[in-house]
Amino acid sequence: MDKLRKELSVVSKTLSNLAQKVEKIQKKVDEQARRLKIPKYQPTKKKAMKKIPAKKTVVKKTAPPTAADKIYSFIKKSKKGIKTSDLMKKTGYDRKPVSSAIYKLTKQRKIKTVAKGTYVKTSF
Repeated sequence: MDKLRKELSVVSKTLSNLAQKVEKIQKKVDEQARRLKIPKYQPTKKKAMKKIPAKKTVVKKTAPPTAADKIYSFIKKSKKGIKTSDLMKKTGYDRKPVSSAIYKLTKQRKIKTVAKGTYVKTSF
C-alpha cells in the first residue's frame, strides 16, 4: 500500500511539473505572437446562400400486376377453391401461364391443392 502511495505522489509531482512547463511554453508563444503582431482569429462574414428550389414530388409508377398476382387474387376470393379451367376463363390466359403461376404460388406456399386441378389459399 505504501508503494502505491509513493508511486502516486511521484506521478502527481511529474504531472504538476509538466503543467508548469506547458504554461511557460504558452507564455513564450503569446509573447512572440505579440512581437510579430499576428492578428487574432476573426470569423469571416457568411455569404448569402442561394435559395434551393423545393423538391418536386415524384409519383412512383407501380409495375402492372403479373399473371401470378391476378391468379392469386382469384384464388383468395374463392372459399371452396377454384379450378384451373375457371382461372383460365376469368383471367383470359392459356393453360401454360396459369399452370406456371400455380406452380410458383405453391412453391411460395401461398396456395395449396385441395383436389386435382382445384386450388385454395393457404391459411397462414
